[in-house]
Amino acid sequence: MIGDAPRLAAPFAAITASVLRHRRAWGVIMVLAFGLCAAGLGRLRFDLSSKAFYGDGDAATAAVERLHTKWGHDDATVAITVEVDDGGDVLSAPRLEAIRALADALRGLPDVARVDAVTDHPASAAVAGGSTAARMWLAAPPVVPLLLAADGRTAAVAVALAFSSDALPQTVATVAAITDIVAQHQGEAGLRLAMGGLPVIRAGFAIAAFRDQGVLVPACLLMITVVLFAVFRRTWQVVIPLVLAIVPTVMLMGLLGWSGTPIGLLNQGYFTLLPVIAIADGIHLVTRVAEHGRDAVDAQGRTRAIVLGCGRVGMSCLLTSATTAVGFGSLLISDMPMLRSFGGWAAAGVLLAFLVLLVLAPLLLAQNVDLGPHGRTGAAADHWLVRFTRPARTHPIATVLVACGLTAAMLWVARDVPIDNRVSDLLDRDHPAAQASAVLDARLGGTLSLELELQGAAGHWDDPANVRALAELEDWIAALPEVRVVIGPTVLLRASGAAVADDTAAMQRSWARLSELGLRAAVLDDAAQTAHTSVRVADLGGERFEALAATIDARARTLPGVQVTAGGTTALAYRGVNRIATELRDGIIVAFVVITLGIGVAFGSVRAAVASILPNAIPLVLGYAIIAAAVGRFDPLGGIVLAVALGIAVDDTIHLIGRTAELERAGLSVERALTEAVARSGLACAVTSLVLASGLALFGLSSFPPLRLLGMLGATVIVIALLCDLFVLPAVLTLLRRLPVT
Repeated sequence: MIGDAPRLAAPFAAITASVLRHRRAWGVIMVLAFGLCAAGLGRLRFDLSSKAFYGDGDAATAAVERLHTKWGHDDATVAITVEVDDGGDVLSAPRLEAIRALADALRGLPDVARVDAVTDHPASAAVAGGSTAARMWLAAPPVVPLLLAADGRTAAVAVALAFSSDALPQTVATVAAITDIVAQHQGEAGLRLAMGGLPVIRAGFAIAAFRDQGVLVPACLLMITVVLFAVFRRTWQVVIPLVLAIVPTVMLMGLLGWSGTPIGLLNQGYFTLLPVIAIADGIHLVTRVAEHGRDAVDAQGRTRAIVLGCGRVGMSCLLTSATTAVGFGSLLISDMPMLRSFGGWAAAGVLLAFLVLLVLAPLLLAQNVDLGPHGRTGAAADHWLVRFTRPARTHPIATVLVACGLTAAMLWVARDVPIDNRVSDLLDRDHPAAQASAVLDARLGGTLSLELELQGAAGHWDDPANVRALAELEDWIAALPEVRVVIGPTVLLRASGAAVADDTAAMQRSWARLSELGLRAAVLDDAAQTAHTSVRVADLGGERFEALAATIDARARTLPGVQVTAGGTTALAYRGVNRIATELRDGIIVAFVVITLGIGVAFGSVRAAVASILPNAIPLVLGYAIIAAAVGRFDPLGGIVLAVALGIAVDDTIHLIGRTAELERAGLSVERALTEAVARSGLACAVTSLVLASGLALFGLSSFPPLRLLGMLGATVIVIALLCDLFVLPAVLTLLRRLPVT
């Protein structure tokens, strides 16, 4: 026998009976609680900025803020690519004039701090006049490849915003204004214009995320409604699970508003995660109440059915909620405040959903719903689900061996999956911003940067020897294969016609030359104490970027007498997102262990704990393997998908174990109890998974790649979790039936 936990159904039956006896009082309490929580929706704010996502208040975050304050924002440049398709280049007089007109129009925007174009170079006028020598001047770095491709067929207009692109509302508005100007100049002199760079990617991401969430979340709920009605064909069995999913979600959003916790890139997953978990318990509850209501012919019979159904499912729902909450609560040990907040609020939301179910479900069920006979009520042994899953119970050893073999194979597939992310993956490859950014990465100055700050004593960079050492460093960096271009003090010195002088006075005159051109402030402070070098790169991905940053940092530290800071927005983002993914993955593993132990404790049974391991592990391992095969890396979205998978797999496992234990206590053999459990609770599990998989699959229609992954992978893993609970769990329980455990 699995254990005696089902005896605890009595308190839940008592609570249900109390709610039914005092409906008005409990109804008022429920309305007041919902109203108070929902009132916080007016305070709810969205913060999809990247720093709210990956920033954790540590030294690296502070260093980025210092870099931004001193040298300007390194994430605020909109790059407009300028291309020709006729075999010529952009350096003809009409095309240079068109580029100049575009740059001048952009300078008129209020939120634009600076616009740089190839036409700003003094040699551009001579090039327009046909001077070959002038073309050689333009070919010198950093003009090539920052503003002009080496073959002259592609150019870029760099538009520096006056604020960080992390300010998403302002970024979206300014990018829209730039888009309007670009549209007005599109096609002039045969030029094809497109917009790329971090601000455009972030604006495109924000627009796509809000648009798709606004369309697909309601569509998901509609799909769930349709599937529920197709399965149950009774309004109350459709409406009640939906209400039990929506009410706690709204209440949680309100509580987030009251607490001042914004909706960000990670916790927007609550909109999917909490309804999925809540509706699963709701479906189990209405299925059980309908089962007991088959014999209900009057009000007393309906009340008895509600009390029995809620009482017997209540314990399983408590266990599913408690184990899931503990799983999310394991993130509270994370080093990152954002992850601690995500885990804590997710756990609170799951427990809130259980409390809502405990009170609201009986109130809704008491509204004269028709609990009478409906549909097929034949013997459990004849149930289609029992027949479909019979091989797992009749051949348990073979079933478990196949499951173990599949798990081992999937572990092999996923053995080397890296934890990594790419900025460009926020948008589809055919998105205009993604295509323009790809041109920047392949032919121009790249979309991302590593920022170097080199601080010495006052006047350190007036010493020609120190400047020559810096020139060697910048040349070494520029020669690295991953680097597109270097923008630093000595690069700009040479580009301006100045040079590294032989004495301090001459060196100071060289710096003065940069000041006259308005270039010094970006690379050297007034005291010649701190130098700033920006290393432009393509979107390499987090792992490669971090490796490159470590290599450059190590080389920079060989300079004598300077303190080196290597970082910037890109470095912080890649490090932070990879760290989040790592901690999410580790947190899910911890949650799995804690949940397994929790099942054993709750049911008072080693057999229950052991039986839950394989059916709950397979969806996680298989999901991880699918991520490895389909995506090639693991990122925070993969963590959300696996969290959904674990939540659903554990819920179904607990409901099936709980039903089996209840039937064993009623005197049935393990084999008969499993047959009945599959026919009754197994059907609810199948309906739950079908409903949720259908709803999540709609996200596969999103124009936003992360949402597509969430939808398709989430639906796949949920179906896998169902198959594991219907096939693997009964097989394991059959094999364990003779173990000498309580």
